[in-house]
Amino acid sequence: MNAWDILSASMVCQKIREYGIDQYLGLDQSCPILLDSGGYLYLKRNDIEADPCKVLKLYEELNPTIGAVLDYPLDPFLAEQANEKRWQKTLANTRFMFEKNGYLTLMPIIHAHSAAQAQRACADVREIVGEPSVVGIGSLVPLMRTHHDGRLLVRESQTSQHHQSSRHVALEVIKAVRVEFPKSFLHVFGVGGTTTMHLMFALGVDSLDSIGWRLKAGYGAVQLPGLGDRFTGIRCRKNRTLLMDDEVAKAALLECQCPVCLEHDSLEGRLTALDRSFDNRALHNAWVFVQEANACQEAIRTDSIESFVVQRLRHSPLRSLLSVVFD
Repeated sequence: MNAWDILSASMVCQKIREYGIDQYLGLDQSCPILLDSGGYLYLKRNDIEADPCKVLKLYEELNPTIGAVLDYPLDPFLAEQANEKRWQKTLANTRFMFEKNGYLTLMPIIHAHSAAQAQRACADVREIVGEPSVVGIGSLVPLMRTHHDGRLLVRESQTSQHHQSSRHVALEVIKAVRVEFPKSFLHVFGVGGTTTMHLMFALGVDSLDSIGWRLKAGYGAVQLPGLGDRFTGIRCRKNRTLLMDDEVAKAALLECQCPVCLEHDSLEGRLTALDRSFDNRALHNAWVFVQEANACQEAIRTDSIESFVVQRLRHSPLRSLLSVVFD
């Protein structure tokens, strides 16, 4: 969850403060909770003020396992000076929240759109907090979503990143932060899709988050291991791959063991169940997400991560990034 969602909804805020965040979410008290500041939403909405003091006070009341510093994500299409101003505001909040913090585990956030920028950002954070036990990386979602030439996103045009894709740059940022903070628990915000997660874990990321499973369900898409999105037909736009037109996807769906698919033995039954219900697609996608994360972690434990990721991405456009991860 994030602080913006709580603070901007008075009834939710009241209930969470009354029952505690664990009980409100229906979680066991031993379940770890990362509470984000909602910095991205503060930038998009003007109906609530971004105040690090209020965010820190909320963290103190709710006592999450980890509370993220109130940050200001970068925008690759803003002027360099505007992004620098956002970074300086993030640093100011980092300094304030760490100075005022009592017992909470706070997560500083690194924002960068190049490896060199990431190294400088890590140095800035280290000057304030030392070697953090946990650290997050933000501002990567626009890089992973766009296909523009790296020159639009990287100001150091004389570096080797001059000709890199924006996705390539995002992975270089993660690699740089992992090198700078080798012992820190590393979380990456917003880029934990069912295929991108494998690249992230292979780079040494410890945790990630995504609401893609739910958003894709709303668009009429289901997700399958190593294949990404396949559309069931509802609200399908042009140039989208329909599940029923993809033999590999149909075979993967027949092998699915999610609660929705297990209720139907036939491919037709599974397609119909997914096509007719948002809830079914969301449950299916969430199940695939968790299973893929578990499978990737098992590959890491058995020292077979490279072969696992190569196999999972063999049908994905992201396979072009394998050389960045396993160079």
